[in-house]
Amino acid sequence: ALEQELSDAQRMQTALLPERTPEIEGIQVAGVSIAASEVGGDFFEYLEGEEELKIAVADVSGKGLKAAMNAVMASGILNLSAEYQNEVNFIMSDMNTTLCDSMEQDMNVTMVLAQFSTQKKQMILANAGQHAYPLLVRQKQIQHLRAKGLALGMMPSISYKPLIIDLQSEDLLLFMTDGITEPRNAEGVMYEDSGRFHQLIFKLSNDLT
Repeated sequence: ALEQELSDAQRMQTALLPERTPEIEGIQVAGVSIAASEVGGDFFEYLEGEEELKIAVADVSGKGLKAAMNAVMASGILNLSAEYQNEVNFIMSDMNTTLCDSMEQDMNVTMVLAQFSTQKKQMILANAGQHAYPLLVRQKQIQHLRAKGLALGMMPSISYKPLIIDLQSEDLLLFMTDGITEPRNAEGVMYEDSGRFHQLIFKLSNDLT
């Protein structure tokens, strides 16, 4: 029975992930989620509009079935809020208000939400407690985009300050959860702190799609 429940939860969580990659002129997008266990709380989302795209990357606290079910709830709230709010900071505030009423006190959601405008060649970024900051790679230089804000579902009436980034041709933006940055090696050093993550990024070919 437990195996069946885990299987059902895994299918539900997989259904959260985008079925296709957005086709927005001027932007190339790719995304993948590789689970560390049967189910968990990580998910990402594409929200498409005319000449713009929003990308959300989220991590629900905890593990297992509880995290997976809260991820389903958070994803639904995100999509509902994006139906009537356009600016990323207002979407974050809406989600926070709803999740404060809906989640258990020991649970929260960290999330980055980025809005791309192809006309303005800009990205507007809001961050709710996500410490795996997005990376901007430009001309072999790596910049952490340190937008900051409180995790969702912890405290009501929180505002989120957006960070505006002017984009250039051939910019590479990497969004991730701490499942990438925080695994530790045998010496207990986290992957990002070891320097190996940045070494890998530096080795990426400029002509990669």
